[in-house]
Amino acid sequence: MSARWTPCGVPVDMKYSPTLSLIVAMVMLVAACGGEADPVGGETPADPDTPTTATDGHEDRAPLPLPPPAGQKEGEILDDKYRSWPNSARVEVNVPYEMTVGTHCGFGPIDFDGSFWEPDPSANTNSLPDPEDTGVIVLVSENEAIYMASTGIDISLTRMTEEYVDLDVCL
Repeated sequence: MSARWTPCGVPVDMKYSPTLSLIVAMVMLVAACGGEADPVGGETPADPDTPTTATDGHEDRAPLPLPPPAGQKEGEILDDKYRSWPNSARVEVNVPYEMTVGTHCGFGPIDFDGSFWEPDPSANTNSLPDPEDTGVIVLVSENEAIYMASTGIDISLTRMTEEYVDLDVCL
């Protein structure tokens, strides 16, 4: 019996050629596809140059600067309170943004995505640096956000429904 040759030029015994042919065909298919097989469901594999989103690894994505303020409404002093309106611009869901927040008089409320946000009451915000912290904030859904502080803690935030907030005057 004469020897058979694989596409790579290697002689193969006839009784093993179907298995080897299948293996060679699979290797050639993977090589032709650039090493990436089509995942289940027919979705295109993620482009390695495209940043990930918050729900699939936002901590690996470089944060963007916040968009410029959408409003310029100034706060006003009312006796022992300071009334403030949100001036922030809307942001994209699942996109990390760099944000500096004041911490000297406590953490929150935060002006983000056109509204004020309050931290989860159980969040330990006492470990944040004073007078401010620069971290990363991500809008997770319409009414949920996460602030990732420079100290490594994640603080869950909830969108406030109030049009403005009355803050204690703090020096």
